[in-house]
Amino acid sequence: MSWYEAQERGQALVELAFRTAHEWSELLEIPTGTEVWNAGSDAWRDGYQAMKSFFYFSVLVGRPFILGIGWFFFTTGRLIWQHIIVDVIYKHGGAQAREGAIAFWKFQTGLSRKGLMIEAAICALLVALYFFRRWLQRNRYIQRARDAVGRQMERTSQVSNSFSLLGVIQMCYRIYSRFFVAEAKLYEGVALSTVLRALC
Repeated sequence: MSWYEAQERGQALVELAFRTAHEWSELLEIPTGTEVWNAGSDAWRDGYQAMKSFFYFSVLVGRPFILGIGWFFFTTGRLIWQHIIVDVIYKHGGAQAREGAIAFWKFQTGLSRKGLMIEAAICALLVALYFFRRWLQRNRYIQRARDAVGRQMERTSQVSNSFSLLGVIQMCYRIYSRFFVAEAKLYEGVALSTVLRALC
């Protein structure tokens, strides 16, 4: 095939492709770029106008409510500030707090060295009782047993997501062997082998 024949064949293929594309565009009714641009700009203009109109409508309708709520909160805040904070707390509460602080200071400075030591010992005793209570809560046997059972349940559920009968029996056996170690050591081989034989 010569160069000239190849060129003619290429032009024929290109013309066929253009003709086919034109036929498909007519068949599918594909719009032109100008039509799409005009329709898009009209839609944008209409959408912008609709948003502007909706915003104006919202401001027109919602303005009285917003102003009423703002006025209510402003008036309530002003009344609270004036009659509760300034009159009650600042004027009366401040004077009472100042008098109480002065009386407490006078009481503390009027204590003897022995009285101050007793007061410090009482405060230290209260702090020690608080920490002792927390220690007791952590070291209670029931709490420790609950924690151990919870840890064992977690371990068992990690090993096997499906709680089969064998898994539950093994978990109960582990809990039993943990809390009754002396008895479990005596019957360890007998108990586990009996249970496994019964299951199998």
